[in-house]
Amino acid sequence: MATAPRRKRPRGQIVQLTSGSLQVRVFVGRDPVTKQRHYLQVTLRRGPDADAEAERVLRRLLVQVDEQLNPRTSAIVRQLLEKHFLLLDVERTTKATYQNLARTHIVPLIGPVKLAALTSEVFDSFYAELRRCRLHCKRRRMIEHR
Repeated sequence: MATAPRRKRPRGQIVQLTSGSLQVRVFVGRDPVTKQRHYLQVTLRRGPDADAEAERVLRRLLVQVDEQLNPRTSAIVRQLLEKHFLLLDVERTTKATYQNLARTHIVPLIGPVKLAALTSEVFDSFYAELRRCRLHCKRRRMIEHR
């Protein structure tokens, strides 16, 4: 018995929004941290050559996905730390120390930053803040600083 050839699912789509703009979306995969579906998307303004531009953007996004140039997760630093501490296999006191350091320093300063947005500038400002004040006082007057 011969089977029908499988139709290949389109990997990206171009959708016209109510404003007339075009949105190009390409499915990247499941986020390994949050387990949610992850898309790359670009919105283009309407215009005479918007359709051709949308096709070019679609091809560019597909190449990024094929070459794995896109971020694989949209998770933030805090989520990664939470997952890390669940899987961490060290002594109880060591884990408590790590969690305290993360809660005191990392989460308040760079916890809401997306992993894909971590750059050398983010780390430079993070370390500058750690050197400036270990309490992260934002230059408020505090008794400990007198």
